[in-house]
Amino acid sequence: MLIDQQHYKLQRILIVGPPGAGKSSFGKKLAKCLNQPLYHLDDYYWLPSWQRIDERQWRQRLRELCGNKSWIIDGNHAKTFAQRAIYADTIVMLDYSPLLCLWRFCKRSIKRFFKINDNLPINIQNDPTHKPIFSIQWHIISLILKYRFKTKDEMLKISNTIGCNIVILKSDKHSEKFLNHCKSYN
Repeated sequence: MLIDQQHYKLQRILIVGPPGAGKSSFGKKLAKCLNQPLYHLDDYYWLPSWQRIDERQWRQRLRELCGNKSWIIDGNHAKTFAQRAIYADTIVMLDYSPLLCLWRFCKRSIKRFFKINDNLPINIQNDPTHKPIFSIQWHIISLILKYRFKTKDEMLKISNTIGCNIVILKSDKHSEKFLNHCKSYN
């Protein structure tokens, strides 16, 4: 889990994991440790009123982000994982318990409904017509449950084929250890 500084560049880092794992929160801490720019994929994918960006524009935006010299990108968007992974030198997988992720997702949904610590994509935050609603989002619950048993394995296969470094963190405690190690990296 701890990184060997001679083998890890830590210049282009993807943070992936199921919804509710804490990718954005972890990304903010890692960006601060390494003094690198952080890009939240949802800020680039979602347009006002929760409209999705056109597929061609989305892939172009990803190429632009990944073309930068150094970055940290958080978010799954599994369909474009391979496109991003070929640029990455390190992939950090938050492989947390599905129950913990479900709990965090539910907690985040409630907070968003009551506009408490609203960590929404930037285009939704800035949309004056956005009205929070509370609903059971079965597709997100499905993503959480599929991650450990399907999505993670697919991402690992792609990562191993590409040959980039992979760090798998299974708890907040492991994540904190990794972040503490990264502080000494600079």
